[in-house]
Parts: sequence; structure tokens; C-alpha cells
Amino acid sequence: MDEEPSRVLHFRNVTPEVSQADLQGLCSSFGKVENILLLRDKNQALVQMDSIASASQVMNFFPGGQAEVAGRRVYIKYSRHQQLSGKAGMPALQGSILLVSMSNPQYDIRSVLQITAELLYQVFAPYGQVLKIVVIQKDTVENRKQALIQFANHENAEQAKTYLQGQNVYVGTSIYFTLDIQYSNLEDLTIKQNTTTSMVFAQSQAPRAASPTQAFSQQTFPQQQVDQQQLQQQQQLQLQQMQQMQQMQQMQQMQQMQQMQQMQQQFSAQQQPQQGMQQFAPQA
Repeated sequence: MDEEPSRVLHFRNVTPEVSQADLQGLCSSFGKVENILLLRDKNQALVQMDSIASASQVMNFFPGGQAEVAGRRVYIKYSRHQQLSGKAGMPALQGSILLVSMSNPQYDIRSVLQITAELLYQVFAPYGQVLKIVVIQKDTVENRKQALIQFANHENAEQAKTYLQGQNVYVGTSIYFTLDIQYSNLEDLTIKQNTTTSMVFAQSQAPRAASPTQAFSQQTFPQQQVDQQQLQQQQQLQLQQMQQMQQMQQMQQMQQMQQMQQMQQQFSAQQQPQQGMQQFAPQA
């Protein structure tokens, strides 16, 4: 059964390496991209084009509905949705609130780090005027923490997203988390009182650096208490891997030596009969 054409395209296998900007860059050659919705929990995304004709050009260009994005193969088909819309019809791309996901595949940052509103302010304030931050307490995905960050306007939010998407933020010298940022459909964050995980920032508070690039390179964070047992396990695993590599190298060297010895023995065995024939050959 043929799929019903739609200006909304459904992408699968959209892993964390694939950003919203990657999808927009892929589709913008075929028409205007009006909206993008990332479904990180399902590794999926919905991309709304300006018309069915533009969406059809995307489908026709990629045979079998397969495309390469950020080194990953994604699968494309028409969505059952004919249109995506945010709250009150506002496209998510025009919002001033960012949904920020922080993760590290090596350890669960929820148990290793205490993510606070003040820490996130230090990260995002150099890129625009931050008004409110809410750290989401419940997250069903392992190794991930999420937060909502509201800027004074869309331009500030866009600048922060542009510079920080996919960046690693170090806390201390050894612990870090990777930022994955997308726009939220929320229009405003409601905060009843300031706490460590939800905070309203005075509009007079200014960024801490002259330029976004300098701000990111100069950020320093207090050293957090690290799970020593987890670090020891990682060190032991690395040591075991090094020992295994050394053993493999030694075995390869021994195999090469054995092969050389066998070749020398074969060569000597071939030379001995020839020498005997030369020794007993009748003289003319």
C-alpha cells in the first residue's frame, strides 16, 4: 500500500550524533524547513517542509528512503501527520526556551554530578540573556539529565544553541557531559521560588565573557565528588585492555618468528640436495 504524501517527513535511526541542524541542512536543499521535532527517546525525528512538493523532492532524491546524515544512515518516509505545530500554533523553531539534554555514555551523570541551575547558568549565560532555568528531576533515560532554559528572546536562544550544540562541558578535570539541544514548544517557565534546581535570574545579570568563544573556553566549574569505585573499575578495564593488546602483539611476534624459522628450514632443506649433487657430479 502506497504511503499518503505529506509535507511532514518521518526519520528513523536519528541517534544522538545527528543534530537538528544536520536534519535541517539535509532537507533545506529541497525547500523551506518550517519545523523539526526530535524524539530522542525513540531515535526518531519529524521534519515539516513548506509543501508536499518539497517533501516529495526529498523522498525522490533518496532511493529507498535512505540517507547519510552525520555519518549515520537514516530512514525516511512520509509521516501520518500533515502538520506539526507548537503551543498556540507557534512553530518550535521560533521559541526562546531550549530543552537541554546532558549525557555521558561512560557513566550515569545523575549519580556522579549534581546538575544545578547555577551551573547551567555559567554554561549558557555567555551566549545570551538567561531568564529562567528548570532542571527536570525525573528522567527515565539512563546516563541523561535534562533542563529547560528560557532566554530573553529567540535570537539569544538560537545563538546559545548554535555554539553549544554537541559540545562537551567539563566539571573539574575529568568529568564531563555532552550537550544535545533542541527547541521547546513551551512559551514560558513557571517558577514559584528559587531553589538549586529552578531559578529566576535578574535581567541585569550579564554574561561573564566578551565573546561566546572565549566564554566557553574559559569556563571553570568546582570539582565534584567522584565515585571512586566507578573510576577504579574504569581504570582496571583500561589496564586489562592494554594487557590483552600486549599479549596479542607478543603472539603475533612469536607467530612471525615461527614463520621465518620455517621458511629458513625449508630453504636449507632445498639447498642440501643441490649441494650433494654438485659434490658427486662426474667430472668431464
